[in-house]
Amino acid sequence: GAIYALSRTQYYRYGAFTLVTAFLLFVLFVLFLIPVGGGERLLVLKYLVFVLMLSDLFMRRIITTGFLVIIYAIVIAFFFVPGVPFIYVFSYLVFFILISLLGSISSVASMIYRQQLMDSEDRYRSVVSALSEGVVLQAKDGTIQASNQAAERILGLTVDQMMGRTSLDPRWRAIHEDGTPFPGETHPAMVTLRTGEPQSNVIMGVHHPDDTLVWISINSHPLTRPGETQPYAVVTSFTDITELRQVQQREFEIALERERVTMLTQFVQNAAHEFRTPLGIINSSGYLMARTDDADQRAVKQAQIEREVHRIARLVDMMLSLVKLEGKQLELGTQIDFHPFLRSICASVFSVEAPSPSLHIEIPDDKIMVRGDLAYLTEAFWQILENARRFTLPDGSVTVVSRVIDGEVCVQVIDTGVGIAPEKLAHIFDSFWREDQAHTTPGFGLGLAIARRVIEQHGGTIQVESAVGIGTTMQVRLP
Repeated sequence: GAIYALSRTQYYRYGAFTLVTAFLLFVLFVLFLIPVGGGERLLVLKYLVFVLMLSDLFMRRIITTGFLVIIYAIVIAFFFVPGVPFIYVFSYLVFFILISLLGSISSVASMIYRQQLMDSEDRYRSVVSALSEGVVLQAKDGTIQASNQAAERILGLTVDQMMGRTSLDPRWRAIHEDGTPFPGETHPAMVTLRTGEPQSNVIMGVHHPDDTLVWISINSHPLTRPGETQPYAVVTSFTDITELRQVQQREFEIALERERVTMLTQFVQNAAHEFRTPLGIINSSGYLMARTDDADQRAVKQAQIEREVHRIARLVDMMLSLVKLEGKQLELGTQIDFHPFLRSICASVFSVEAPSPSLHIEIPDDKIMVRGDLAYLTEAFWQILENARRFTLPDGSVTVVSRVIDGEVCVQVIDTGVGIAPEKLAHIFDSFWREDQAHTTPGFGLGLAIARRVIEQHGGTIQVESAVGIGTTMQVRLP
């Protein structure tokens, strides 16, 4: 029991020495104290092989040599025991010499192999330590077993802090590129351990203990034994890409700023063009009013000025609406009884005195409630219907259809107007865009841009289909 207890501690060599010595003493006891003949005693010598083997396995070479000298002495002593044939003793001596030679060869080979293994391990550790990439070895249960200095530096942890951790440890505070949590079971190493498939270029954000966020690009590779498909471990390598992401973020912000400036410049240019025409009319009308005493002529010019002032006011209102939609999220707190709401807008748009196409309404009496911003939703549908009315000849028609599809309100505005060429459909929701670049048609080119932004902020979609000479269909879906 004492020998076994020693063998289970750091003093296992003392336990092994005690075991070998006890076995040798037992053999000596049998040889010299048991009352049997010399020939029978000679048979006991074969058990000395176990002494030699145990010593060779667990003892240092010098101790094994000491046991070997004792064994040789015991065997040679039998040359002087009466009644023991010489050939028997000689064969035992040769046998032990061969065993000792084989043991020596085995020990030397084992020593060379261990040295080669140590050299290989040293080379491996040197290579891994020299890598700028972090390298981590995780066992089958996901616990970290080894890491290099680069891993410690990148992750902001010491080797003692990392050892035994798993990917499931919440202290990693890992996140995806979009800032959402990166669950431990979906980390590349855990995926590889679970599936046996390597993972490449997985981007992850990891927080240091001091809350510094580091971005890393991860690759994981399974370690499998021959004939097995399930990994017994996984090697994960990762690179610190924090600076690269910062550079990319700066480049993105610069590109975004350039695009913003470009859009702002284009917006100002288009707005200036829209203002220039009514201001020119106001200027010329005012000039003529100042130079005529004819009351009728002055009334005509005054009406023109009032009309253009109204036009400018309308343009300013639409521009402000567009800017507000770009800069804030609408509050969708109002419950709207949708079908009466839609009927009232249709009536408002087609109540103008100007010649208009015929209006056909296919709106059921079902009570459908839509949550939204009443003012902006009114503006969106007014712009869509007004656009259909304006670009359809008086002998044409505009049909408004509403129905519920898959839990969403689907509204179609179908006109028999002039239609839009396929190559121009992609631009109809752009700010200040008009099909005629000379801007001879009425409107500012802002109505559909406003409508799209309102619908999208309500979680809906707006789509258009059109054919030149046949007409246009606008479809709006709202949740």
